[in-house]
Amino acid sequence: MEKRKIKVGVCVECKVRNNDSSKKKLFKCEHCERFFCKKHLPPRLVMLRSSIDRIEDPILRDKVYEEWRRPDGHPDWDWSRKYLWEIKTKEEENREKFFKVLDELKQVEEKPILETVEKKFLVTEDPFVASSKTTNKKRDFIEDLFWKIRVNIYNFIKHTLIVLIFLVIIHFFVIGKFGLISLVLRAILLVIFGYFLSFIYRKTEHLIPYKWLFLGIIVILTTYIYSAQDYSILKISDIILGAPKFTDTLVQKISQHNSELIRNPEAIADIVKSLFRYKTSKEVLIDKVVEFRNNTNILEQKIHLLINEERRKNNLKMLRWDENLANIARYHSKDMATKNYFSHKSLEGEDLEMRYKKFGYFCRIPVGNLIYSGAENILLNYIYHSYYYDPLTGEITGYVFKSLDDVSYEVVEGWMNSEGHKRNILTPFFEREGIGVYISDDGKVYVTQNFC
Repeated sequence: MEKRKIKVGVCVECKVRNNDSSKKKLFKCEHCERFFCKKHLPPRLVMLRSSIDRIEDPILRDKVYEEWRRPDGHPDWDWSRKYLWEIKTKEEENREKFFKVLDELKQVEEKPILETVEKKFLVTEDPFVASSKTTNKKRDFIEDLFWKIRVNIYNFIKHTLIVLIFLVIIHFFVIGKFGLISLVLRAILLVIFGYFLSFIYRKTEHLIPYKWLFLGIIVILTTYIYSAQDYSILKISDIILGAPKFTDTLVQKISQHNSELIRNPEAIADIVKSLFRYKTSKEVLIDKVVEFRNNTNILEQKIHLLINEERRKNNLKMLRWDENLANIARYHSKDMATKNYFSHKSLEGEDLEMRYKKFGYFCRIPVGNLIYSGAENILLNYIYHSYYYDPLTGEITGYVFKSLDDVSYEVVEGWMNSEGHKRNILTPFFEREGIGVYISDDGKVYVTQNFC
């Protein structure tokens, strides 16, 4: 077996989770090829909890939960995809085995209790047995239907009682009277409707978004309220708000403006949009990008402090902050982000010396017989550690964002792990530096460091 590569450094997971910046032995992960300590070396599952809940096999679901809740390890996308594919394959195999056994059981015929000597008196010809077999078929059909809906009689009765108690409480405290038979029938219908929605949701393999299911329930309840003129469900808001006439006033105002709403359907659409407004993962990312952009000066100073800390460890003089160098660095970082490239030389062929000249910055450092005109480090990072996605659609559903400290630490660590960048940082005769940061719209962090 090929031996893992080992190096000494700071484990990123230890830094982020435990604020542990001590150096230790790091081992290369065979999946993502990044370096971690022994505790965080094993790959860890990256998956949404809602996606885990969709696994029908309880044993497999518990196994995935156990893997998902592990405190050690590091999030690894490649390993997660492979792990989830094996889980999905295992689940399909178990489902096929189950249906195969079920078909075999249905094909087995029950032997009659009493056997006659003559073939013409076979029990199968007994009308009583024939009717019992018909009854068994009906029972099998009903049980199969209930199995598909994932419910049994006990759960059905339990759910009906819960809904019935809820309706009784509402009618007793709000109206003061109620008809028990009508409430029982209403509770049964509500439970059956809930099972039907659950059945449709599973049959479509969870492709119907939660918000549309919720919207469908609201529309159906609204239709029921208007058709039956039964506002008792809404009157619970009177108790919550402490306004006894709230529901009656609301219904009266809606009734007065019904004709206007029908003539202006755009008003209804605006109301619905405002009620069901939520931020998508892309909108959340944009908000975080704006937040980081508003704090780029703070991020630049954090990186500057960490750079001087590295120089202090090596008994070197601290670098002074040069705002003119920082402006040159910011210019190059923004140019890389907006034009989507990553290089010391721009797409127009502009290098470090040309940028210094463009900004009127003069840098000449005589060292022996040589004259140095400065140096430059660049680095590309992200404002998030990782992201979650829906395995069914491939859509990104959420991000795990970094803090300013996380980004600054990873920037300096990345430079110190690179021989050329480290040489620039620890050059003894450099006296000043400027750091420029720019955040792109997709969450990339472009960092430029200029020396003189």
